[in-house]
Amino acid sequence: MIFLTFISASLLFSLVSAEHPSSCEDKSETCPDRAAAGECYKADSWEQIFEECPLSCNQCVCGDNHESCGVWAEYDQCTDNPDWMHKQCRKSCEVCDSCEDKDPECPELAAAGQCYEHEDWDEIFQKCPKSCHRCECGDNHVDCAEFAARGDCDASNGWMLVQCQKSCQVRICSESSCS
Repeated sequence: MIFLTFISASLLFSLVSAEHPSSCEDKSETCPDRAAAGECYKADSWEQIFEECPLSCNQCVCGDNHESCGVWAEYDQCTDNPDWMHKQCRKSCEVCDSCEDKDPECPELAAAGQCYEHEDWDEIFQKCPKSCHRCECGDNHVDCAEFAARGDCDASNGWMLVQCQKSCQVRICSESSCS
């Protein structure tokens, strides 16, 4: 079971890293586990952990590094303590970059299944990040929930973890952008 968990974490690391430009890749396979353990906000040096684990520490995606970010934002900590909050609570403070498709035909391409049928995922994800759910958690296939219910999220080829992030409750989604 531990070996299977390691394989799943390694697969997720490589898939999630492949979705983002090279400037937005974790430099260590341990980053997702370290982020889950709170190292993004507990680290002695934020610059160092953000440099090593930008994706897992929500510097590349719109997310929060602490479960209390929403509450703190409600109590005006985004303005009272911006140095910490704007790094650690980007989603709650609404300081994330906007996500825009680069081609006006992206919604139609996504509706036609090109987010999962296109032979080069990196190409379609870069061209249509909003429509292909690269900026927020989402499913690119109408049957993702059904596939997930029958256990396909654990399939070794990784298609589900990329194309059905919401239904598979991919960690990066569940912590940063799915509600």
